[in-house]
Amino acid sequence: MLYFPGVTSESYNIHCTLTDSQGHVTKEDYSAPPSGYWTGIFFTLHQDELNAGSVGSLAGGVPSMPDMNGLQVGALPAMPAPEMPADGGFFADSWTITPGDALLASKEWIKNDNAASITESGTLKLFHRPGG
Repeated sequence: MLYFPGVTSESYNIHCTLTDSQGHVTKEDYSAPPSGYWTGIFFTLHQDELNAGSVGSLAGGVPSMPDMNGLQVGALPAMPAPEMPADGGFFADSWTITPGDALLASKEWIKNDNAASITESGTLKLFHRPGG
């Protein structure tokens, strides 16, 4: 199965009130514009399943993970994600077949990128729902 989960647009705002041991209060705010954090991580972990369709390889390839060393709390960098051509996506094979039910097949995985300290577990489920 060839699929593309889309590009996400997460953002966040953090308001911190900090009190030191002397009782002094400071306030700090952090925010990030909409960015595909999950999408960037997904592309990194699933690059071995990437099928760019008729365009061949994606221009520039799969983006590397941003350097997160030395970042302050709340300063998560944007996760870049290349654009996917209309006939491209991620190829999912090696399904577990489920006979005699609306659930036809499922696929489970655990993916690791030790260099970026990322672990992902996931499941795809393929259902037969006639008349929809």
